Amino acid sequence: MTDTPTVAYVCDAGFLAPTLVSLHSLLSHRKGPVEVHVFHLGEVPGIERPLDRLRAEFPQARLHSARLELPTIEAEQHWTAATYGRLFLPGLLGRRVIYLDGDTLICDDIIALHQADLGGRPMGAVRDYPVERWHAHRSRGLFRRTLPWFAHIARMEPLLDGASYVNTGVLVLEGGDPAHEAIFTELADLAAALRFRAEHQTHFADQDWINHVMKGRITHLAPAWNLLWGNAKSDKRPLSRAQRKAHAAARAAPGLFHYVGSAKPWRDIPAPQDWMKRDALERYRKAMVPALRSLGPDIAGMLSR
Repeated sequence: MTDTPTVAYVCDAGFLAPTLVSLHSLLSHRKGPVEVHVFHLGEVPGIERPLDRLRAEFPQARLHSARLELPTIEAEQHWTAATYGRLFLPGLLGRRVIYLDGDTLICDDIIALHQADLGGRPMGAVRDYPVERWHAHRSRGLFRRTLPWFAHIARMEPLLDGASYVNTGVLVLEGGDPAHEAIFTELADLAAALRFRAEHQTHFADQDWINHVMKGRITHLAPAWNLLWGNAKSDKRPLSRAQRKAHAAARAAPGLFHYVGSAKPWRDIPAPQDWMKRDALERYRKAMVPALRSLGPDIAGMLSR
């Protein structure tokens, strides 16, 4: 393994601006060389101008953009074909790659993910916090009702292993290893992924598919590397003492915040009631100031729409 991390984003024109803000946060915290690929679907006008500005500001970074050709997939809720682009990254890049969603904010040097010990497994990721918390409630018989999403996870557990279910907004994929070639070929079978979604009416576009294919093959990473808006209430029971300790360490030294859901921090949204979510929102908006100064007025205008 080289000392240069390889990072990849996949976006379409509608998600370019937050993706570039995430990229700026990554470069701001990287203390050495890094190679970043921004794969995009369809025409993304103006992508090279902000990338050129970042190249000038961060000469240690090699930044690439490339169009990713995928079959046309009908947009569904807030997901588009770009959501499925991460399935193809191991084959496209042929080495370890760190995949990041565009609604992330990096708060530490990404080298920690590049150097993560996956124990010979093809993928590393962080447990999905809402599912982790749901399991803690369920194991203690505390749920009086089950939200549709959790009912879905319970129904799918034989296929997904809900106890180790991960959020796929941050992935470390061990491409280039012949031992994992077959599993990554299966992962990149888009037709099978779409059939799986249709057959099981999965809650997410491809997250359930990834958890299904990678069942038993995932190394769990520290929660600091995928804090979902700070993982609200992760300082409270019924999480175990060990879980609460791990989340406290993550909040004390966050590696990455992930702004899941339809409410996004670059939009005009009310301050969340939970203090962890408020802190995550404040961090993003503070980071936007230098990011937009670097990226230029075009990106600022796109975020305000």
